Amino acid sequence: MATLNKSILGKVSGTVGDITFRQRKNKNIISVKPAHFIPGNDPDSIARRKKFAMATKLAKAIYSLKEVKSLWEEETPSSMLPFNHVMQSNYAAIDDEELSALVKLTPSQDFIASLVSSEISAGRITVGIAPLGSNTGINPAEETTLQLLAVVYLNNPVDASVEKNTFLQWASEVQPLTLTEALNFSLQMSSVESQIIGKYHNQKLFVTVVTKDAAGNVVSCSNTCMNQKIVP
Repeated sequence: MATLNKSILGKVSGTVGDITFRQRKNKNIISVKPAHFIPGNDPDSIARRKKFAMATKLAKAIYSLKEVKSLWEEETPSSMLPFNHVMQSNYAAIDDEELSALVKLTPSQDFIASLVSSEISAGRITVGIAPLGSNTGINPAEETTLQLLAVVYLNNPVDASVEKNTFLQWASEVQPLTLTEALNFSLQMSSVESQIIGKYHNQKLFVTVVTKDAAGNVVSCSNTCMNQKIVP
């Protein structure tokens, strides 16, 4: 690969013969197109491709939550794209097609939340969080509301006609900040989402709690909590 810092060609992109041109930071990047590429079919190569595909699907689910997206954008190093940062930060949580408690919905945590219950009933998921406590570092004068953000991972479909695995994601309604009382959040499901959940034997719920200021901006966020099963 070569870089042209000054070029009489101007800005060039595309492929000419075996030479590929692309633009990066106002520079022309020149590389030789590989003659051919055959993906490896050995177990390690297959496992890497499956893990990468899972990391991509998980990152899409996380990044689709606008409150979470803003946090990743703020904390992504300048050398990376935010979406890639989400993928990299969650790569260690993936083992084949399983997800562990290492999943991170947010790039960092400011306080601890404890998930105590989750239940599906009447087209909604109800999530219970233990009292946050008064030593969280949350500033009630600035942080006036709370919101729950959730991602559900579904796998082990009921029959072969269903996609092998998929993700759903929700944001709860905001509610007034309280530090000393138990928290209950409701995630409203559409009829389509309810049907999707019913097509899988296995469910994993990942949630984080965020605080917001009076303008609706996210101020701080909790750790990511995991529940192995949403109680039907």
